[in-house]
Amino acid sequence: MKNIFIIIILIAFVSTACLAEENNIIVLDQYNNKTYSEMLEEFGSPIDKTGYTIKNAPTKSWNHHELFSKYPKIPENYNIHIMEVAWDTDDYLIVACYHMVDGENRCLVAKKMKKGIQF
Repeated sequence: MKNIFIIIILIAFVSTACLAEENNIIVLDQYNNKTYSEMLEEFGSPIDKTGYTIKNAPTKSWNHHELFSKYPKIPENYNIHIMEVAWDTDDYLIVACYHMVDGENRCLVAKKMKKGIQF
């Protein structure tokens, strides 16, 4: 009986944590495939802009699931360039990850994240 009680508490804790994460991180599907220029028009100048190759991509980051689903970290993908950009919008950051498609940086994933989230 004691083990069942502990399991119920753990399930409640995990459920609460998932809800908190859902409220703090929102996937912005409407920006998928938008160009960097289009997003600059909407959000203005970013507060941060970085780049890396898949070979050097962080494996624990805000975008690791979407990034490595598209580009597994294997030698064939090592030289693919990724650009990450962040915009400040009051209590949240808008972060976007871009990859090159037909000569343009296009959004692979964008998320709205509560400031202070750590991975």
